[in-house]
Amino acid sequence: MDPEDGCHPSDVPGWTEAFLARCSAESYDATYGNLANLMHALAMLGLRPGEAWLRGTMARVELTLPDFGHTTLSKVLWALPRLAQDGGAEPEQLAAWQQMVKATLRTRLGFRPAGLLKHGRRGRRGRGPRLRPGVDSWVALQQGDAVAGSEGSS
Repeated sequence: MDPEDGCHPSDVPGWTEAFLARCSAESYDATYGNLANLMHALAMLGLRPGEAWLRGTMARVELTLPDFGHTTLSKVLWALPRLAQDGGAEPEQLAAWQQMVKATLRTRLGFRPAGLLKHGRRGRRGRGPRLRPGVDSWVALQQGDAVAGSEGSS
């Protein structure tokens, strides 16, 4: 089902730019859900916000990363390459963002570098490190080792 003529944001001159400017101004207070939904919606509409907007939004995503759940992380992961097309981000930057989100998603789903975390009745003792959500965990996954001090926590 295609939208009627004149119903796409790109059909209204200046709408996209004004909307993205307003989102940038409000992003300091955006929740993880609002960020994920915004990125997903823009990607669904086929809009390309540009590098400056995407960098600012991903900085806010990084700050709120511990609050994200698997659904909102999946939305961000799906939207990132679409929003980064046509000069939205350098390939290296896009790859770094994707790694950060993927690593956090893996921890939310209970995976570690060696596979699925095994939870038994007696806790996690001796079953490998638990990675903390956020930037630390994706760095640890990149390096293939656990975050210092996270072993044995439950």
